[in-house]
Amino acid sequence: MPSPTSPWPSASRSVPPVSRSVVETASTTVSVNLLPRELIERARARRVTQYTIGGVLLFIVILGFAYFLRMNQVWGAEQARDEASFQVTRLESELEQLREYRTLADLIENRSSLLASAMEKDISFSTMLNNLSLVFPANASLTTLTFTAADPLQPVEEGGITFGEAVANGQFTGYSIEGFAPGVKTVILDLDRTPDFFNAFVTTAAEQDLAGTQVTNFDGTVSLDSGAYTGRYADGLPREVTP
Repeated sequence: MPSPTSPWPSASRSVPPVSRSVVETASTTVSVNLLPRELIERARARRVTQYTIGGVLLFIVILGFAYFLRMNQVWGAEQARDEASFQVTRLESELEQLREYRTLADLIENRSSLLASAMEKDISFSTMLNNLSLVFPANASLTTLTFTAADPLQPVEEGGITFGEAVANGQFTGYSIEGFAPGVKTVILDLDRTPDFFNAFVTTAAEQDLAGTQVTNFDGTVSLDSGAYTGRYADGLPREVTP
């Protein structure tokens, strides 16, 4: 029956449940949330939980990726280390095999250095005698000529006199068929102008009959300078004798 307070007849109809009721006017739309507050808080809590779980999972993925990259670098470094260790072991083995040859090479080098040092002051007497024969006078002859190595000269005092540094000191004997002058004097002058000879002196001179010929015997001393050295071992042993 009609309601006593409503001018309109009543009608019976089913209304679906809604969460929001919208009241519209000609100019304004207002949304009213009709859900219970507990449901809203639960929905918010679920969203926070989902975001948190998603963030944790994302962090775990990033951390795992970083760990994989780091382990990949470690594996690469270990592989490089193993390869280097293998190379070192191989080279040490080869070095051990070559050690005996290195010892032999050192022995040869030491002996070559010793030989070069011993021959450093080598004097070519054949060259020296050839130079002497080119200037020696025809009216005289040498019967003996000997040389001994000279001791190193002591430093000359300031104002002192020196005739040069001798590397060898020689003694000679001979005779001239033209007497002391000009025969013996010519010998001394020619000795002084022979390459590498200097400081020639006559110690004694005396007349003597030699197989019916009157000659003047003499003896004296002469020195050799450093030009008498061959210098052929200055840069080491010759190629033909180098091992």
